This record gives sequence, C-alpha cells and structure tokens, in this order.
Amino acid sequence: MSYKCSVLDIGTKLLMIFSLEDQLWIFINCFVDLDITIHAQTARMWISGDESLRQMTLKLFQHPRHLMMLILYHVLIMPKCTTVCEVINGDRVPYFGHTFRPRESAFRVPQHAGAILELGRSIRACFRASDVACRVHAFVYILHYIAEVMKTGVVWRVVIVVCSSRSVLLHTFAFQDVWHVVFGTLGERKSMLEMQRCDGARPACGQCQRADRAADCEYADGQGATASQILEQQVTQLEGRIAELESAAAPLVLHDPYEAYRRSQTAAQAGPPAAQRTQDQHNVMKYFFRHASEVGFFLHIQRFLQNIAIGPYPDHISALLNAIYLLGAQFSNDVQLQAQQDRYLSHAIDLVTPAMSSGNPSAVIYVLQTEVLLAYYFFDNNRALEGTYHMQAAGSTALACRLHQIRSARPSTGSLGGAQYNLPPPVDYIEEGERVNAFWAAFVLDKCWSTILGSSPALTDDASRCSQIDVPWPLDMRSYENHPFPSDFRSMATVQMFIGNTGPEGNVNSLLALHAKAASLLESAHRLVSRWDPGNPTFQGNFNHLDSRLERFKQSLPSISRIDPARMDIIRDLFVIHTLVHTATITLHKPTEPQAVASNGRTWIAATAAVGVLQRVDLNSIQYITPIMSMLLTTIADVIVRGIMTAKSQNAINASNRPALMAPLKQILAALDRWSTRSPTARNQRMIVQQSMADL
Repeated sequence: MSYKCSVLDIGTKLLMIFSLEDQLWIFINCFVDLDITIHAQTARMWISGDESLRQMTLKLFQHPRHLMMLILYHVLIMPKCTTVCEVINGDRVPYFGHTFRPRESAFRVPQHAGAILELGRSIRACFRASDVACRVHAFVYILHYIAEVMKTGVVWRVVIVVCSSRSVLLHTFAFQDVWHVVFGTLGERKSMLEMQRCDGARPACGQCQRADRAADCEYADGQGATASQILEQQVTQLEGRIAELESAAAPLVLHDPYEAYRRSQTAAQAGPPAAQRTQDQHNVMKYFFRHASEVGFFLHIQRFLQNIAIGPYPDHISALLNAIYLLGAQFSNDVQLQAQQDRYLSHAIDLVTPAMSSGNPSAVIYVLQTEVLLAYYFFDNNRALEGTYHMQAAGSTALACRLHQIRSARPSTGSLGGAQYNLPPPVDYIEEGERVNAFWAAFVLDKCWSTILGSSPALTDDASRCSQIDVPWPLDMRSYENHPFPSDFRSMATVQMFIGNTGPEGNVNSLLALHAKAASLLESAHRLVSRWDPGNPTFQGNFNHLDSRLERFKQSLPSISRIDPARMDIIRDLFVIHTLVHTATITLHKPTEPQAVASNGRTWIAATAAVGVLQRVDLNSIQYITPIMSMLLTTIADVIVRGIMTAKSQNAINASNRPALMAPLKQILAALDRWSTRSPTARNQRMIVQQSMADL
C-alpha cells in the first residue's frame, strides 16, 4: 500500500471541529483566534475520546450541505462586513438555540468574499458526490482558496490525504494518534508513517479490517489503475488548480472536477421523452403562476414569457426556468409532476453559478429571482439551513447590484466591498420596476425569515456600511406600465422614515409595499426587544413609538371582508400581511408577559385578532400559501396555549368556556392541516401545535 500524506494541525482541527455539527461558534472561534490554539481540556468537553476519527469524519461528510453552510454562513458570504465581529452582528451569533460571544480580534474578512461565494457555488456538486473522498477533495479545494484570499499570514495548509482506499481519512489514523497530532505538544507527536503502517495482510489489511472497511482495501499490483490511483489523479488536477489560484496573475476560472461524471449521469438518467417534458413544463408553469406572488416572483410576467418563447436559453434563463418548474411541480396535484422536483432542483442549482459567471450584467436579476425562489422552496420543505443560504445569496446579490440605491437622493459614496455588479441603465420603466420589486422581494424574504430563525439579516439598512435603503416602495407591474416615476423623483431612507413616521408615506399601497412594511415592522420589533432594557428612558420611548406605529399601520390596512371573494390572490396576500403585523405586536410585547398571558394582555389580544383574520378566510380556496405563515401561526398558537394554561392555573376554565378558548387553536390546526399536504414545514408546525395542545 502506498500513501501520499500532508497532514498539519489546522486541517485536522477543522475536520474535527466540523464534525460537531451544531457548534457553529467553535468554527467562528477558529477564525477569530488566528493561532488556532484549542487546548486539550477544552477539546475534550466537545469531542468524546471514545468516538473514533472514522465516525466523526463520516458524520461530517454525510452532511455536505451543512458543511457548506459552516464554511460560508456569516463569515464569507457577507461582503458588506469588514470584521468578524461585524459579521456576527454585535459579537453575538444566534444559531439554532446557541449563542456565542467571541473574543475581539483584528481579523479582517477579505474583500474577495464574493469570489469565495462563487467558488462555493461552483463546487457544490462535489459535495453531492456519493463518494466520501470526492467530498473531502472538494473540502480541500475550498480551504486552499480561502487560504489564498485571506492572506492572514498564517500557514493555511490543510489535509490532503490519498490513501489506498476511497474512504480517505476514515481508517488511516486511530483517534488517540490524531489526538496527539492536534492537541499534543511537539514532543508528543508521532511520526505520520508510524500512524499509518500497513501489515500487508490479504485480502484486506489489519487496519482496514479493524475499521470495518475491508471492502475498500486495495493493493496496487499493476493490474490497471485502482480506485485510489484514479483518485490521486483527480487530486493532482486539484493541486494544479490550487497552484493556479495561488498565482496572482492567474484568472479566476472555475472548473467542476466532476463535470464529466455529472454528464454521464445525466445521459444515463435522461428522464421522460422530449414531448412529454415539454407538456410537463407547460403544466408546471401553469401551476407556478397561480401562486407566483407567494414565493417572491417579481418579474414582469408577459415580458418574461416573451423572453422564453424561443430557445435555446442562456444559463440564467435555464436556471430560473428550472426553479419555476421546481415550485410548479410542488404546487401541482399531479404525482408524476411532483416526482420531478429533484431533477428540477438539481438543474436549477447547477446552473446558477455559470449564470453568474456569464459576464452578462442583465443576467444577475434573473439569478436573483432564482435565488429567491430556491429560498422559498427550501423554507417550505423544512430545510431552513439551505433556505438561509439562498436567502443570504439573494440579499447579497441585491446589495451587490445596488438595488437598494435605485433613485437614491443621496450621492453614491463608499463601497460595500466584495463582488459588485454594475447593471446598465434600465431600458424602460418596466425594467426599472422589475429592479425595484426585486429588491423588495429579497427584503421581505430576508426580514421575515431572519427574524423567525433568529439569524442576522443580509439587508441591514446601515449608512455606515453603505447598505442604507433608499429605493422607493414597490408598485404593482401595471403601475410601472401606466404611471412610471417622474424622471426627477428621488427617495431616501425609505424604511427608516416609515418606521419613524418622519416623512410622507404617500399613496404607495401595493400589496408588495404593504408586505414589505409589515416585514419591516416585524423585524424592528424583534431587533428592539433583543436589546430589552425597560428601565432605560430611550428604550422605553422607542418601545412606545414602535407600538404606536404598529397600531396605526394596522388601522390603515384594507379589511379582508371588503375584498371581492373571487380575488383570492388579494385575500391571500392581505391574510399574510395582517398576520405579520399581529405577530409583530406579539413579538414586541412578549417580554412584558414572560410567564403568564392575561386575557386582557397585548399578546393575547393580538393573537386572537390574528385568528379572527384567519376565520374570515375561506381555507378551502387557499391551496398554497407562503411558508412563513406556518411559522407565524405557530407563534400565535403558542400565545393562546400559554393564555389557556394561565387561565387553567387560576381555575378560570370550566365546561362552558373551554370550547371557546380552544376554538382558536383548532382553527390554526385546521389551517396547518390544509397546507401540510404540500408543505413539510406546515406539517412540522402542525405537529408542534398538536403537541402543545396535548398538555391542555
């Protein structure tokens, strides 16, 4: 057996750290602490000495999407930020229930963060490879590029191991040996060759037998290339590519090492005949456009249909079409169409990167639309991590295109850093309207889901970071056709003036504008209470002002009961908007009722008002609704459950009033049950509500 090994501390540490899937803060700590020192005592708290390196590595690489997020999330995909502490939003990292406060550091996030994101997208296909070794090599490829662009002065060398087995790193080292390499002193380290001696036993060596990997043990006997020799050739190609990246003069041309493999798989799994595919695509397009507004579709539909009338399509159109087919298949009642989702998803993701690399500035808007649709798809399928990735990508792309500065009244100053896309002037008012609405679609997505998930928003509305939002409120597409903005119209501090109620609000009351305003109020409430300090007069003043602003906005919203029942599209959108605003009130007042929920308290009043809106909607007419609604209704149900438990503790529930108290929960459960047929997220939230009701 032969080996080619270069294993240094940092690579092994990163591998072991990443094996702790839900501890993102350890990963960030690694970047903050540039000397990468983790003492054995600390490490033992997180890594069990009884768990083998094989098990940890398997655990890591069986979750490639999670690994991609660990590499890119918060640290690399936010080019507007300049330091790690800014990246993680005020020295705090909210992440699935964990919060970390890192040490201060002068570590700088590179200006090439946008390029890293592109690289990450380019090699995501590697992480979907079935072979663990392929994932390891893709991981190495990313880290080498990160090492080049960060230029921190630290020797960022990582693990490149090619063993005689495809299982790379799964049985090469015993855990106790790696422990000394990673955490021991220099004198305690063992020779790498001592760690990986082979006893030469046939048909499988002792190490492979002990690691339960006998099937992967190979000997190079000159009878053709073994799998690991082929793997070595692939690594040689990767190392050559790394050398190109390390050359300052080399252009950044991204290659997919597994492109040939993917082509062969595509040919082997061609799917239905062309005629059937065409009919299927027509059907899923029809299903999609019935619900397009629920998933952030912002393009002018007629113009878009004209653009796709004749093929073949460039990558940016193909990517968007596959995202549309994907959601249309999900919306469909046809089981055969629903079964096509994996194929459409794979195509959409694979085409996004070449679309961004095409050099066509106009393609960026289509890519942004694709990212928005993919985010909604993942969120609706209970895959929040991937949804967050695409949500952040959409927000970063909107900022990189400076969509937040369309018709800005202030001079353009400063730079966001990272990738920038200089869009040509819009050809007409419709194209300008598409760009305006593109920003607000990304804004609604970002503010709603970052608030619900407790993550940092991509769109911060911060003048010091050149991310201030000056773009005017969105209109519907017909308004852009008939009543464009005056040529001299300018806007500034759009959201801040709305929240502060310091400027003219005008008559911009399109559904998208109302949705964006409701989302901004929800995020503002969440941000304010995260700094809860009721004894501070400034805080109390801000609290009272936002509470008053919420109530005034509620009063200005159109009543659902006044809408023509035939216009379910309008009713559905208003249903979401009303629910968002009531949830904002709950968010704002929840800290004032940490234990008991009184029947005359603000959270109970807001929750029952939200259920009142739900009762005015014909659920049978809403086959699909934006996935944030499932999360909002769960928040509302939680208030009602706590209110009933409060009444129960006060012996205020009897046979006569119990049905009335339980009715709102049953209404929420009915809605979630209705949507759960298509939405895994709704199905999951329904289970949460059911469990909470079981305790009543």
